Amino acid sequence: MAQVGNVCARALRLIGVQDPNEAITADDFAAALEALNAMLLRWEASGISMGWSASSNPSDELNVPDEALEAVVFQLALRLAVEYQAPITSALAQGAAAFLDELRRDVRVANPIKYRTTAAPLGYSGPRWNIYNDSPV
Repeated sequence: MAQVGNVCARALRLIGVQDPNEAITADDFAAALEALNAMLLRWEASGISMGWSASSNPSDELNVPDEALEAVVFQLALRLAVEYQAPITSALAQGAAAFLDELRRDVRVANPIKYRTTAAPLGYSGPRWNIYNDSPV
């Protein structure tokens, strides 16, 4: 698992705000962390549930599955690009869309929609009748 500070720094590097050879500033970390918390809490409410709880420390573990890391980083970079008025490159936009699509697909596979196969009301366990041949089923 990645640390919150590393995820925030990577997102800032993707938009050209953070120098790879320098430590992230307190102001940049605070802005990135605020966006990260808001984004992941929104995802939780939207059904992309990964068990996220708000973080406040750069050394905290990013409490999301490893396979969701790229989606988190690229989506966070997109949000920060708007906030920092940084240009959004096509690689960033395409990566953010592709990784979020993959994450949504993973959620659908893990939690498939279950369809009812009968017309009887939920919980009904009484006798059934075939209306085509007028006989019990």
